[in-house]
Amino acid sequence: MSRILALPFQAWLNTSSMIKDFVEAEDPDERARRGEKWRLQKQEELKYVGITSALIAGTVSASFSWSNVERAPTITLACWYSALLMILISITTATQQHNTLQKIASRSDSALRLQDLLKRRSAPSKPATPDFMQHFIWQTPIMLLNIGIPLYIVGLLGLVFSQPLLGEFATQDTIAVKVVFAIAVASTIGSYLVAWLGVSSKLQSIETQAQSVKGGVC
Repeated sequence: MSRILALPFQAWLNTSSMIKDFVEAEDPDERARRGEKWRLQKQEELKYVGITSALIAGTVSASFSWSNVERAPTITLACWYSALLMILISITTATQQHNTLQKIASRSDSALRLQDLLKRRSAPSKPATPDFMQHFIWQTPIMLLNIGIPLYIVGLLGLVFSQPLLGEFATQDTIAVKVVFAIAVASTIGSYLVAWLGVSSKLQSIETQAQSVKGGVC
């Protein structure tokens, strides 16, 4: 049960592990290798987040032009406005962070600068440790995107199911739309959960085994 509850935080834990390995590296060559690996992985992630956020932002914006939006419930408009705001900030933050990493990479001491950026401020005599706030900052774009998409879906659900099923305002078309949409939602969410849980649980098992082996070697 504890492993299942930890699945939503798997991506966060994996990123935290990469930062920890990089920050704690003392050998200059190993530090440069780990720093380059983290930077390239993060820039690739930021690029995909920016592209995905732009597409989702266009989808949310276009939704406001639908003919039935005027009759949309408050929850739909609240979720869509919030989703649009979060996704736009996600694009801005991803672009800013990508450019920051590109500037750091152009320096000859880029690995050392990255390490200083990601580590917690402490006395020189103490070992370097990751800065939690920096970890949160560099995860902000994808977190905002991951919140914005469910918000848009919740608003869409509110728009579809706000129409009455019974009474004088109910029509066969309305009922048909709701039934088909409910089936689509159930199958889509089910497929997503199967795909996500299948990969995440396997990765969690691999990570746990790797940590056990690493601890046994140490």
